[in-house]
Amino acid sequence: MAKSFPLRAYAQAYISSHDRADLFAAYEDFRRAANVIQRTPKLSAFLSDQSIHERDRERAIDIACPALNKQNKNFLLLLAHAKLLKRLDRMLDSIEAAMTKAEKISIARVTSAIELTAAETKKIIQTLSTRTGMDITIKQIIDPQIIGGLHIRIADWEFDATVKGRLERIKHTLRV
Repeated sequence: MAKSFPLRAYAQAYISSHDRADLFAAYEDFRRAANVIQRTPKLSAFLSDQSIHERDRERAIDIACPALNKQNKNFLLLLAHAKLLKRLDRMLDSIEAAMTKAEKISIARVTSAIELTAAETKKIIQTLSTRTGMDITIKQIIDPQIIGGLHIRIADWEFDATVKGRLERIKHTLRV
């Protein structure tokens, strides 16, 4: 529990530092930048290295994420200074959870092997809204590696109904 407190505090600070109207767009930009950093271990190490001057770390973010606004860039530098870049996934979850609590709106990341139809998307939104009592925004991710089915993630809640997930659970059961 103690380890998650700083993430919640940083998430709340992130939300408080943005206008409500711009929060979701700013968060999406931040999430894209976080994904770039997570996929580039050398960049993450460079940003976390306190011996490197902050201007150089800021330039590295500018090069890797040229569209990132100053506020998000400063937040990334703050996380780097606090040695939290290795926990960006959890940081994103904490921000989403805090946004959900503050706005009563949840972002559902829905992963499927193929693009969902408008009717399927609408049905997922209705089902999730009914279950959570919140307005749902869908962020669809296409990943052919899941073979079929859906993987849904809202903040720290996950539902895996993918063929890949089922096969992994069967594989795990057979090992035990």
